[in-house]
Amino acid sequence: AITSNNQVHGAVSLVPKRVGGAVPFTKTLLRQQGKVGEAYVQKDIADGIAIALQLAALSGSGSSNQPIGISTALTTTAGSNVIAMGTNGLAPTWTSIVELQKQVSIANADMGKIAYLLNSATRGKMKTVLKDAGSGLFLMPENGQLNGERTFISNSVRSNLTKGSSSGVCSEAFYGNWDDLIIASWGGLDIVVDPYSLNKSNQIEVVVNGFYDIGIQREASFAIIKDYLTT
Repeated sequence: AITSNNQVHGAVSLVPKRVGGAVPFTKTLLRQQGKVGEAYVQKDIADGIAIALQLAALSGSGSSNQPIGISTALTTTAGSNVIAMGTNGLAPTWTSIVELQKQVSIANADMGKIAYLLNSATRGKMKTVLKDAGSGLFLMPENGQLNGERTFISNSVRSNLTKGSSSGVCSEAFYGNWDDLIIASWGGLDIVVDPYSLNKSNQIEVVVNGFYDIGIQREASFAIIKDYLTT
């Protein structure tokens, strides 16, 4: 006979939080470049919003109108998926790379869009650190796949953290199922073109506001390290 089990459901509360920016540019730029200049300004705005969303998703503090990012959420719960390297931090090791994967796998969360996420400093360090003394293999192989998994690089992954006496030089590293990261948006971008306020300076100002929030469907889907030394 089959034994019935009750499903357990939880709620992820998402509330609009504003991210915005103002970009002034000269009318001369538009006259010189035409559509090219306009596209340049649009790309600048889009890149700024994208970087702000990355920072919020990874390390938003949850205060001052910021969402709660993965690093903050996992550190708050202080679970085994926050892996400490040492009293003052340590250089990346093969054991720590495997441990990130292990903690997510133990929670049966290693499914979906699994990947490591590092910053450029950590990737550079891993290309120079051997897996062990005799293998001749480096932590980061030439194909860029760490531990056989997809690996992405973003400098929104912080490199200025502190651990013990290592002040402002520690890097984060993430591993997880990125399907369980929720980025909610409300109504797209609100764009206001203001040709008046800076008119005496021959400038137009574009003000952009977006409304977003970050949710983590399951914290066990992620593991982090916050004290990699990369120098």
